[in-house]
Amino acid sequence: MPARHQPFDRVADPASATLHGAWLNKDVLGSGDAASDIGPDSYDMTRVGAPRQERVGMTFTAASSQYLRSVVGAPFRAADSAGTILAWIKLDSVGADQVIFASSDEGSDVRALLFRINAANRIEIARILTGFANDVVSGTTTTFVAGQWYRIAVVSTGTAYALYVNGQAEALAVGSGSNSGDWLADVPLRDNITIGAWRRTGVLNYFNGAIKDVRYHSGALI
Repeated sequence: MPARHQPFDRVADPASATLHGAWLNKDVLGSGDAASDIGPDSYDMTRVGAPRQERVGMTFTAASSQYLRSVVGAPFRAADSAGTILAWIKLDSVGADQVIFASSDEGSDVRALLFRINAANRIEIARILTGFANDVVSGTTTTFVAGQWYRIAVVSTGTAYALYVNGQAEALAVGSGSNSGDWLADVPLRDNITIGAWRRTGVLNYFNGAIKDVRYHSGALI
């Protein structure tokens, strides 16, 4: 079941051997910008369109084109063939593709890994790459509604994806391509990471609602 209220705030452990990104939880420590990365690699993000900082996390308004962005000189975690992304989210509206976390090539309309809620209000991972079929895998167990907090996760073992909502594994449907588990190592030429939107040659899939405690781990944690 979805949580009606935010969970207890917990700080990511920067000493974790697998943690390589932790955003929207810095204010648990009492200071700083929640867009900063408290992980060991310091992939700090900047605000675009002024999303509102909450005590922990941020609120994004799609109509105001708000998101977080970090430009990376080399593709983010280019050697990772497996990984885990986790976040808490609360949607203010449903019925549209809304990105939670992405890493993309801003010079083209392809080459991206997207973790999002899709227009059917289901959790989804999408791998987009020139010359190959897009791999799009969605959960079918949970239909997201507005105004509820959810803990979401995507895990790649390197050979398959798994999707979780509130700690429970989702039944999966393959929308295109296959459940390949292809991860960041399989998407070259990426030059950003974003929270709250997909930025390529343009920007789309804006998130509308609250996001907190986004974490990236290299390796399958669940």
